[in-house]
Amino acid sequence: MNIEKNSISVIIPTYNRLKQLQEAVQSVLEQTHLPSEIIIVNDGNKDSHFEELKKLSTLIKIFQNAKPMGGNFSRNRGAKESFGEILMFLDDDDTWEENKILDQLKCFKEENTNLVYSGRLVVYENSRSKVEYEIKSTLPKDNHFKSILKGNFIGTTSSVAVKKDVFFNVGMFDESLPAMQDYDLWIRICKLGNVRSDGKSNVRYTISRSKSTKRISNSGTNQIYAANIILEKYKHDFISENINLKKRKGRFYFYIAKSIRERSFFRSLKWIFKSFILAPSLKPIVLLFTTKPIYF
Repeated sequence: MNIEKNSISVIIPTYNRLKQLQEAVQSVLEQTHLPSEIIIVNDGNKDSHFEELKKLSTLIKIFQNAKPMGGNFSRNRGAKESFGEILMFLDDDDTWEENKILDQLKCFKEENTNLVYSGRLVVYENSRSKVEYEIKSTLPKDNHFKSILKGNFIGTTSSVAVKKDVFFNVGMFDESLPAMQDYDLWIRICKLGNVRSDGKSNVRYTISRSKSTKRISNSGTNQIYAANIILEKYKHDFISENINLKKRKGRFYFYIAKSIRERSFFRSLKWIFKSFILAPSLKPIVLLFTTKPIYF
């Protein structure tokens, strides 16, 4: 693949987070290798300040959804509006380190690379300059398809660069899923062939510690609903790769428990116990007996 400057489209879906969006956009504009365009899809928010963003760079294009449609509708719309050969997605509350684009472009020089992902520097929303811990990006030992079925080693949408033709060939983000749309897409892409790690941690990934009851409740409900859909959707693939469906569901429960525990230990308890029952290991036990952030 011939990699050139004007082959990269950065897509940022956003709703009602202008300050964070400005930081996200600025991190793109400070890249050592600039993209050809930055597509912001405003998901129904009528804030007029979005027009001010256009003054930052001629690379910026803003599209407005008529009403809120969700992040993955907005990502898909951004992809449809783009002209780049490579799509890079960025959530509006995350930022990139300055070499993210350059590091990932180098990886596409390797033959048959469909997707490149990066590691994460985890920060909290109220102190984004302080890195709490790092989630490094490494390639799994098993084949990529089996590995992604066993767990989401690729990670967050903000860490990914994908060939545009591959993105459309596999069907884009599934807008019907209430959660885990990124993981569902990575499964379909890994089934096609090679993905690569850039070997760096080029994403500053923001975790919310909001105590909102609605947010905590929806986290578990939406994720387990999505997990059940994914388990059924790829049931024959799990079986053909000799992955135990019961244990895989237990691992889904563990990551749900871990996510909820950041905001409410009490509400995470049922997911911790369910995880241990289905897939016994030390990890759920650790969640019960430590108050520190869990890095695995």
